[in-house]
Amino acid sequence: MFWHRSHWPNFLSLLRLALSFPLFVLIVENHFRWAWGVLVLAAFTDVLDGWLAKHFGWQSAWGSFLDPLADKLMILAGFGALTLIGATPLWLLFVVWGRDAVIAAGVLVYYTLRGPFRIFPTTLSKASTLVQVLYLLATLGSVSQDLPLPGGWRLAAWLVALLALFSGIDYFYRYARAEA
Repeated sequence: MFWHRSHWPNFLSLLRLALSFPLFVLIVENHFRWAWGVLVLAAFTDVLDGWLAKHFGWQSAWGSFLDPLADKLMILAGFGALTLIGATPLWLLFVVWGRDAVIAAGVLVYYTLRGPFRIFPTTLSKASTLVQVLYLLATLGSVSQDLPLPGGWRLAAWLVALLALFSGIDYFYRYARAEA
């Protein structure tokens, strides 16, 4: 049955995927409070779909593809829009997008050469995603209140960048070593 509750995690991932475009538009159009709410909702769907899938055993091959795709699109929309309005440095956008592009390229190459496989999120990648979402929420919160970003904001950007880089390296070594 299409509407069976075991599909709820996938519906939540689809909702998060669909929220990425409004998130981007709301930020670019300076509707920061609405964008903050959309990002909170999207982050909540991420937590809830993961919990439902694990708690009830509702994991699926489709979900293992859809969930990270929705995460990446949400993160990329947020960082892209915040960079466009000058609230996030361009170099950070390149680090976040670059990591995801390298991982996606690696998956495509692997799939082309070896066929289908499952990629599992690592603790480091989950930490990286959490810090990225917190960075986006804090940045949106600051710009929505028309507050200047705090002086330590550069440190937060570096934390996001370092976690993104280390998690990308971790994926590379984890999957390269598994196939060696």
